[in-house]
Order: sequence, then structure tokens, then C-alpha cells
Amino acid sequence: MRKQIALALGLLSGIASSYAVSLSGSVGFISESPSGYINYHSNGTSQNVDVKNNLGFSSKTKPWVRLKLNTGGIPIVPNLEFDYLPMKFSGTASNQNFTYDGYTFNGTVSSTLKADHYDIFAYYHLPFINTASKGVLNPKVGLGVRIVDFKADVSGSATSVNGVLLPQPQSQTVSKSYTVPVPMLYAALDVRPVPAIEGDFHIKGIAYGSNAYYDVVAEAKLHPVFIKNGLGNHLFIGAGYRYEELKIDASSIKTDFKVDGPFAEVGVAF
Repeated sequence: MRKQIALALGLLSGIASSYAVSLSGSVGFISESPSGYINYHSNGTSQNVDVKNNLGFSSKTKPWVRLKLNTGGIPIVPNLEFDYLPMKFSGTASNQNFTYDGYTFNGTVSSTLKADHYDIFAYYHLPFINTASKGVLNPKVGLGVRIVDFKADVSGSATSVNGVLLPQPQSQTVSKSYTVPVPMLYAALDVRPVPAIEGDFHIKGIAYGSNAYYDVVAEAKLHPVFIKNGLGNHLFIGAGYRYEELKIDASSIKTDFKVDGPFAEVGVAF
């Protein structure tokens, strides 16, 4: 048994060496600025509730993590990317008067919204374009799934339910939570005109009917190739901008929610 395990490990090591398999990881921070509206009506009528004006959401800075496995062109085997991005907003807004899930809220409203992302994507390089451009262009295409851990709470003083006035205002919280996998297509282009500078552009998205989900990123990376012993080729720092938009038009949910902002990251490749 030990001989078979040793043989298998040796075979995997040989394949990895032959095909230049590599692993890269990065950590960073992103400023998330929300905009748009949410509308939820499982139990009655509802209005489009603006996340800034009605809920008091504002920009938040969050960390994020990314891992990539480059399989080096091993036949059929795709490259893999794993991302984790936390997303949470909270706010308080005064002098409000809107209807949400049948409840008409008046006065001060407190709300939270969480939409953490877990990405698992598989993609392939297009080596003929990379070869034709002498290594300057590196396009990638693939698909994957984004798992969204979502929860929204809206709390305040309700004066009516489904248009019927209450005898007196009552404290009310409307809560909605779910975890949903969202399949998405993936397209990217790396541009590296010189060893020290790289541009990274990618889009993840899906659209069907009146629903759509897009995540677009543009980033500039600097590789400190001036560091001796080749270490600089394995390090990078980057800065860019991210735009994300979610549109839903379903039986109980109608939402157009956007998050965008700048980010920065540092990473290493092995």
C-alpha cells in the first residue's frame, strides 16, 4: 500500500512539475458603497425601499480572500478560483414613512443587510491568444457558482398592516434570510505588457428574464521584479475598482441592489 501511495504521489509530483502547476493567494480590503432599493412582500403590499434614504446604509470597508490553482495546462483539468467576500450593512434613518412586507413604518427605522459571498469557479486559459500576443494577453473563460448567505432585517414602529390602521403603533421587525447558490459565467483578461505591470479585468454574471447578477472588476497589479533571487516574480500588490449589481423580479421580491467601490490587495504565487 505504501508503495502505491508513494507511486501516486510521485506521479502527481511529476505531472505538476511537467505542467507548471502553481498556487496563488491574496488578501485585501474593499470599500463597499451600497445603492438601489429592496422590495419584499410575502404578506401584503410593499414599496421600493431605498437602501440609503430609507434604511440609512452607508459605505463599509471589508476584508476579502482569494485563492487560485493554476493547473498549468494539464489536459481537461480546469484552473480553480476560490473567493470569500463578507458584505454587511446597517443603518438608522429617521422621519420615514414607507410600506415594507405589508407593514407601514413611521418614524425611525433600523435595518441590517448581510450578503456574504462564497465563490467557486473553474476556468480555462486560451493559450493560442497568449502565444500569438507573445505573453501579453491571457484571456480566460469558465463558469462557477456563487453562494450568497443573505439576511435582511427592517425594524421600526408600524402604524398599519396591509392598509388597516392599528389601534396604536407597535414595534415590528420584518426578517428575511436564505442561502442560495447562483450559477455564473466567467470571463477574464490579464494584460501584462512588461514583467512588472499587469492589468486584470474580469466579469462574473448571469441573466435570465427580468433577473440579472453582474460582478465586474478592473485592477492594476505591480510585481516587484527588482527584488533579487526572483522573489519579486512571486509577489504582487494591486488596486482596482469593483461594481456589483443584483436585479430580482420574482413573486415576493423585487430588488435592484448595487455595491461598488475601490479595493487593494497583496498576494503571493508559488
